[in-house]
Amino acid sequence: MNDKEQKPPSLDLAFEWVSNILEEQLHDADFLAGRAATIFSMGTVIVGLAVPLAITQLNLEAKLFPFGILSLIAYGCLTLLTMFVLWLRGFETLKHPITIREWYWDMQPTEFKKEILTHIEDAFEVNQRKLTWRGYALQGIILTTAIEVLFVILL
Repeated sequence: MNDKEQKPPSLDLAFEWVSNILEEQLHDADFLAGRAATIFSMGTVIVGLAVPLAITQLNLEAKLFPFGILSLIAYGCLTLLTMFVLWLRGFETLKHPITIREWYWDMQPTEFKKEILTHIEDAFEVNQRKLTWRGYALQGIILTTAIEVLFVILL
């Protein structure tokens, strides 16, 4: 290896490259929340229309117990998973002016960029774990909606 390969990248280049990454994570979280809200709305329409329709039109109070109750349980799970995805608290960004003022105000530009990069790195890891869990919850929402539809069809 020569000296050029061993040098770290420019601080300015690194700062410019990753300065918006936390905002992109927040955008991804908003995207997941939008998907979850859409699927939850579909699940609500399915339960809100199909179960009462089955009860009134088919007069099946006796048959409501196994599949109707299971579809309502699936809807409850769907609701809990959706609430988890929609709960966006805890994502860190650099847009809060108090963070800059309280933590980085008196620093020199080079020191400031190094500290901000460290803050971004730490926040990125925390935010990424939260995004991963929200992704798993969205997969659970999709599966739960499919189960709910199955039980409504069986009803």
